[in-house]
Amino acid sequence: LFTALKDFLPTTLGIIPFAIVFGVSASEIGISTVQGLFMSGFILAGAAQLVTVELLKTDALAWVIILSALVVNLRFVIYSASLSTYFKSLPLFRRVIAAYLLTDQPYAMSVTRFNSYPDTPHKFWYYIGHAFGLWAVWMVFSYVGLVLGPIVPESWSLGFIIPLMFIGLAVPSIKDKSYIIAALVSGISVVTLQSLPNNLGLMTAILLGIIAGV
Repeated sequence: LFTALKDFLPTTLGIIPFAIVFGVSASEIGISTVQGLFMSGFILAGAAQLVTVELLKTDALAWVIILSALVVNLRFVIYSASLSTYFKSLPLFRRVIAAYLLTDQPYAMSVTRFNSYPDTPHKFWYYIGHAFGLWAVWMVFSYVGLVLGPIVPESWSLGFIIPLMFIGLAVPSIKDKSYIIAALVSGISVVTLQSLPNNLGLMTAILLGIIAGV
């Protein structure tokens, strides 16, 4: 756990503004502090939460909002398939906890370490150290954003930090030619297909990247 928390600390530089951006965005459309915290605890996925808030701004239908959030979060199915290699022998309760806490940063950091050090012990606890640390930071700074949202100036441009955080997570996992091809194809595809409705461009780009890498 100590090693996981030590590795996790640098990622908070991206997580904190991401959480604040969500809180600010949610407060701007009238979501209360309690509702915003419930959303953070229930969804626990920043991208899906921001998509939900953006759709709420446009008074989208409930089923459109739910479907869009699910489509954005479908990447966690891919993450789960990858992590199952390491966690499939664990008791159901531990796997349920791991599934609930699954987000981008714990997945990327854990898989990178597991691949680099395949014999590392206590893989589950290393993952939990990351995942629970992110949960705690996300909840605290979502609250900060919800409370302080109305007074945060737009000139801070907090949203710009979000793509930088994901780039920082993705680059260390690019290890050979197949990863480079997958990254290029998925990156070009997600930009080209961003106009597709319901965030389908994201999932299409993921699939094209996987096919190209294989």
